[in-house]
Amino acid sequence: MRIKGSLIHFFLILLVTASAGFAQKALFRTSSQKRLVETARDHRWSINFHKSKPDTIHIMAFMVEFEPDTLYLTTGNGRFGMRDGGEKERDELRWYSSSNDTVYKFDDHPHDSLYFVNQLETVAKYYRKVSRGKLILKYSLYSTDPEGRPYTVPQSLPKYSPGGKKKGETLDQYYERKSTGLLRFSRDAILEVSKTPEKSPFSSLSFDPSDSTIRDESGLKTVFLVFHAGATYFTDARVDSEADMYDVFITSDYFKYYRDSLELAQNGIVVQGKNSLFIDELMICSETANQDSINCGIQGILVSQIARQMGIPDLWASSGSGVGGFCIMDIGADFNGNGFIPPYPSAWVRAFMGWDEPKVAPVGVARSYSVKALSSVLDKVASGQQSNDTTILMVPINNHEYYLIENRQRNLSGNKDLFKYDTTDHRRNPIAAYPFHVNL
Repeated sequence: MRIKGSLIHFFLILLVTASAGFAQKALFRTSSQKRLVETARDHRWSINFHKSKPDTIHIMAFMVEFEPDTLYLTTGNGRFGMRDGGEKERDELRWYSSSNDTVYKFDDHPHDSLYFVNQLETVAKYYRKVSRGKLILKYSLYSTDPEGRPYTVPQSLPKYSPGGKKKGETLDQYYERKSTGLLRFSRDAILEVSKTPEKSPFSSLSFDPSDSTIRDESGLKTVFLVFHAGATYFTDARVDSEADMYDVFITSDYFKYYRDSLELAQNGIVVQGKNSLFIDELMICSETANQDSINCGIQGILVSQIARQMGIPDLWASSGSGVGGFCIMDIGADFNGNGFIPPYPSAWVRAFMGWDEPKVAPVGVARSYSVKALSSVLDKVASGQQSNDTTILMVPINNHEYYLIENRQRNLSGNKDLFKYDTTDHRRNPIAAYPFHVNL
């Protein structure tokens, strides 16, 4: 595959700037407040800190699908890989195959457990590299049985993600309706996973009230991710599947706001583990981003979701792009490289996380500095070599403002074939083999 420029940014900007209500803010401007890992928040927001030790987090992921539907408001039929899709499946595949551009050679079916394991391995490699080994992601994927059958929530996808804005409905009312459905899906998915307590993946976990985290048997802090059937709403280029679901990070504020309508006893979901577990944060990611002639991966979505779970804030403005698409935390950056090649975190994010330590240029001192290309340094560190090269230069302006200078090169090698993606055999995990040395 040759990565092409994406048209998705336009749809995202329209979507996230459309409303100023709570639902919109909660959906798209969220990050964890749990302090799962050491960041600048633990050092009075100073990015000049040395991370004391690497962080290791366990991602517990679940495959969840819906009761089948035949409505044309969604991509697919609510089942992974559009199983048993009938006429709707044939109609959609006919559209997909109407030209060479609409044949989905990448991120293709089957979307089975191995497919999602490959996705998780990809993002684990991404974070291991961009953090210089300071963030280790362990992961486990759960389905209902050894055959890999997904969990099934009791409603169809359109019930959880109602379609477009109704006539006479305000934007805030529309987002309220959409958000309520998302929370209802989150609740039902977790309750479905925990339905049989003695067989539940939660049975080996314990809640630590000292820091409100959930720990696995090894004592690792554990977070939760739901892969759901269907395509992401963010690639609905034809605006013909408005009941597709958003990919969002659910926070405790979100649960608190919708607590009464969801009939929750607390600002989260209580399930049984070794003790009573309180789940109030949840990552949600679609099965695929392929639809409407867009060959697109979900790796960028996953990287962005995990960044929010680690407590990294968004770096985009209400009017659109903020720091730029070269940072995974800017708007639409999760679809750079058609979603297959997420950009690296920007200088501020890496410093905020303690993955990279800025070199400070003293005020009033004339001096030359060398700022190495980030990709070359990360390649060196990933290969086991030591590097003391400067990749972030901090230039103070006053006692509370500064410039951060970094050197980002999209393709240091000059190899024009670097962005080709030649294999479609998902069982050899091409997903995890994409060119990590590309520095978008």
